[in-house]
Amino acid sequence: ALSESGRVYSWGMGGEGQLGHGHTMHLYTPRIICDLDLNHLHQVHSSTNHQVETTNTNNNQNNYQVTSIYASGCYSAALTNTGDIFTWGYGDAGNLGHDLPQQNSPALPKVEPGPMSKTGAGVRVRDTRSFDSKLNILLPRRVVFTRDCGFNVVDAALGPVHMILLCEKRSKPTTTATTKEDGEEETTTATKEEDAEE
Repeated sequence: ALSESGRVYSWGMGGEGQLGHGHTMHLYTPRIICDLDLNHLHQVHSSTNHQVETTNTNNNQNNYQVTSIYASGCYSAALTNTGDIFTWGYGDAGNLGHDLPQQNSPALPKVEPGPMSKTGAGVRVRDTRSFDSKLNILLPRRVVFTRDCGFNVVDAALGPVHMILLCEKRSKPTTTATTKEDGEEETTTATKEEDAEE
């Protein structure tokens, strides 16, 4: 569920991490996904044991807000007003948009039985694996590919184990100076499209 203020709540079966709370437990009542409360998320630290430590504050300077949410059984996604998309849940098919672990990568922790964790500020597990998956993301994680290619995500469609994104070129502000008038220099701000990589 998405509130008017942009907060995201989830509940139900969470065995693949699709609820986004850092664990694989089932929830009978709605609970806010803290890592999508982006205006209050001040710091995120990743450690080598695949845990994430977050510190929540009341800092609204980023003006991030979730505008759309998507769910497809074993994985979920959220779109922000900045054109970024966050995904979490079952990712063995590459459907989350994150790289799968390589053979020589350190083994991710298994999620059976579900790790005990906190759902507020604290230490939780993000990247894991299960008996039938090389990758389960238990906390929302931004898909970096679209931003790296210079695109904003406009909309998304989720299939059973695939995702389709509708994107547009990302624009960035550029500032140019004009001539001085009355001893003061005027500046104008224009917007241009970023060059997207092919």
